[in-house]
Amino acid sequence: MKVVFVVDAYFPRYAAVEKCAKNLVDVLLREGHEVTVIAKRYWDSPVNLTDDLPEDVLFVSTSLSKMRAQVDCHLAEASCCFGWRLADRACALVNYFGTLAGRSCAHWDLVEAYRKAIEELGFVPDQLVPCSSPFEGVIACVEYSKQHPEVKLTPVIFDQFADSGTLCKTRFTRELKRKANIAVEREALEASNLVLNVTWDEHVRKYHPDCSGKLVHIEHPLLVRPKENLQSSDKRGDGRSLVIFAGSLSAGVRDPAVALDIFCELEDVAHLDMYVMGAGRDLVQPKSSEHPNAVSLLDAVPSSEMTSLLAKADCLLSIGNTRSDQKPSKVVEYMATGKPILHICSIADDPVRDDVSAYPLGCVINAGEDAVCARETVRAFLERTRGKQMAFDEVSALFHDEDPEIAVERLLNCGGGHLLIAGTFSKMVPPTYLLNLLGETRGSVKAEVYTSASWVRRLRNNSDFIKSGSSVANWVPADRLPALYEGCDCLLSIGELPGKQLSSKIFGYMASGKPIIHIFHTDDDANLPYLAEYPLALTIKDDESELPHNAANLCRFLLWAKGKELCFETVSDAMHKCTPEAVCLELVK
Repeated sequence: MKVVFVVDAYFPRYAAVEKCAKNLVDVLLREGHEVTVIAKRYWDSPVNLTDDLPEDVLFVSTSLSKMRAQVDCHLAEASCCFGWRLADRACALVNYFGTLAGRSCAHWDLVEAYRKAIEELGFVPDQLVPCSSPFEGVIACVEYSKQHPEVKLTPVIFDQFADSGTLCKTRFTRELKRKANIAVEREALEASNLVLNVTWDEHVRKYHPDCSGKLVHIEHPLLVRPKENLQSSDKRGDGRSLVIFAGSLSAGVRDPAVALDIFCELEDVAHLDMYVMGAGRDLVQPKSSEHPNAVSLLDAVPSSEMTSLLAKADCLLSIGNTRSDQKPSKVVEYMATGKPILHICSIADDPVRDDVSAYPLGCVINAGEDAVCARETVRAFLERTRGKQMAFDEVSALFHDEDPEIAVERLLNCGGGHLLIAGTFSKMVPPTYLLNLLGETRGSVKAEVYTSASWVRRLRNNSDFIKSGSSVANWVPADRLPALYEGCDCLLSIGELPGKQLSSKIFGYMASGKPIIHIFHTDDDANLPYLAEYPLALTIKDDESELPHNAANLCRFLLWAKGKELCFETVSDAMHKCTPEAVCLELVK
C-alpha cells in the first residue's frame, strides 16, 4: 500500500510530532508498505531527496519559509548577530500578521504548497496521513481528497487547532478566528475516514459532537526499544544524582520555576542539567548563574543525540503544561529508557500525572504543594532510585498503547468498515436507524444491501445512504451468500419492532464466523441472549438520544473486529445448544 505522511519538520530535525510520525513510518516500512513523507523545508533540510532514509522524503516551501530558512542559517553560524536576530523577529511579525489577515489561522500558501506536492507525486496514494501540526497539512489533504475520494484520509491529531495556545498566541487571536477555525476543523472531520487523536476528544464532543464517531484515541507512539545501552554511571564523580531535562520551555505554558527552586536546594544530592532550546533559556539563565553547582544551562541537542544524552542520567525531569488539552510526549520517551522520572505538575488535571504515577520508577510533585515537603520528597526519591532502571520489556508490558505498532494497526484499519445485510425490510423491520447511523458516521461506515426491488428504489433516493457511499442491489441466490459474507467486514442484522421473533439469519451469520452487528428496538428482543454468547457481536438499541454514542461504538467495534473471524469449531462450542446435534438429543430424550 502507498501511504503518504504530511508533517512539519522532518529529517534531520524531528520535533515531538515528527518523532511520532517517524516511528509510524518505520513500522509501515517493516510491514512492506511504500511510504512517502512530505515535510516543510527548514534551513538544515537536505537540498534534494535524501538517501539517508528508507522512506522517500519531499520538502516544500513558501516565500516566507524560504526567507526564514535563510535567516535561521545565518543565526546558526552567528547567533549573537543583532542584524539576523532582528530579521528573525521581522519574519515572526510577518507570519503573525499573515495569521491575522487570513479568514482562519491557516496559512493558505502553505496549504497550497503541500497540496501541490501531493498532486505531483506521480501516483495516487492509497492513504493520506497528515500529522498536525501544522494543520495546513490536514487541510491540504482534505483538498486533495475532494478530487480523489477513493483515497483514505486518516489525520493523526497531536495538537489543537482552534484552541491552540501556540498557534493563537493571544486570546484576542483565538476568539477572533474561532468561528472560522471551527469551520476548518469540521470540514476536515467530515472528509476523514478516521481521526486518530491524543487529546482532541473533549474539543470534538463540544464543537463537533456528530463527528465524534470518527475519533479513535491513541497515545504518543514513542515507546521504542533503545538501540544502545542506557546504563548510567557517575559521570560527575561526586556521588550526586545527575538529573536531565531536555526540551522546550515557555513562560505561562511550561515554566521551570518550581523545578529550579527545588534543585537549587538539593545541590548536596543532585545536579540538574537543562538542555533547553529557544527563548525558554532565559527562564533558566538566572538560576544557573546564581547556583552553578546545582543547575547547568546547556545547548539543546539534536534528536539523533537524544538517546545518548538520556543514557547519562540517573533521573529524568518532566515539567507539565499549564493546559490539559495538550499532552506532552516527552514522558513516553523517558519511559523507553527505563530511568527514574520526576514529573512536576502545573495543574490539577495534568494529563501526564496518571502515566507517571503508574510508572514504577515515577514520582509526581504538585507545583502548589509545600516547598519543603516537595523538596524532601524529591530527595528521598533520588536516593531511593539511584542506580535503578527498568527493562524495556517491563515498561512495554505496562504501557502497551504507546507502542507504535498499535497506532499503525489502528491507522491501517482506517476505522468504520463495510457492513453487509441481505434480507427483507418492512414496517415491522425498518432500516431507519441503520440510515441514521450511516449519516452519523459521515462516510466512515458503508453498507452493502441486498433486498427487494421496492426498497432498492427507496434506498437509492435516501441522501444519508448515498452520501455514506453505500450500495444497494436486488436479491441474490442463497448459494451466493457465503462468498458475499467472506468479502465484508461485518454482517448486519435488524430485529423486528416488537422484538418477539427469533431471526434465523443470525445463525447463518454465526456459522460464517464473521463479526455481527444487530440493531434492536426493545430490551426483550429475542435475539439478544444468543448474540450475548457469540464472541464477535455488537448489539445497538434504536435510540435517537444515543445516536452519537452508538455511532462511535459502531466505528470502534468495526476497528476492533476488522480482520477477526472465528473458526466453525469455536462457534460450535460457544453456541452448542443451537447445533442440530444438540436439538436432536433433546428430541430423543
